[in-house]
Amino acid sequence: MGKISEIAQDILDGITDLTTLDVVTITGTINITSSIEEDDTLDFQKLHKNLMSEVKVGGAAQFNVLALTHIEIDCDSTNFVKSNLSGEEMPLVTAHNEMVKTAQETRIGIVKMLGDLIKLGIRP
Repeated sequence: MGKISEIAQDILDGITDLTTLDVVTITGTINITSSIEEDDTLDFQKLHKNLMSEVKVGGAAQFNVLALTHIEIDCDSTNFVKSNLSGEEMPLVTAHNEMVKTAQETRIGIVKMLGDLIKLGIRP
């Protein structure tokens, strides 16, 4: 793949990431074994990346999906909520819905900011 193709793919990937929204609420148990030294800090970005690498079909991690929301730029969406929710799970669905709302508001803010930056660059 040539350099221009790579740049074009990076731009396409960025646009796709910016224009889609995925929120997944999972339940389960996470056991973390670490060799963190006394003066070290826990790197949550690295932890999230490592954890998500295990979330795949046939992966080592075992999770239960409680709720899943996928929204496209044209507002096509897919929503999943586990059937037969328990009383303990209902607040998690409420939290999931709040995360979706917050993520949508954040995406709108980012798109608005990018639009404003582009306008600044195109002033006559």
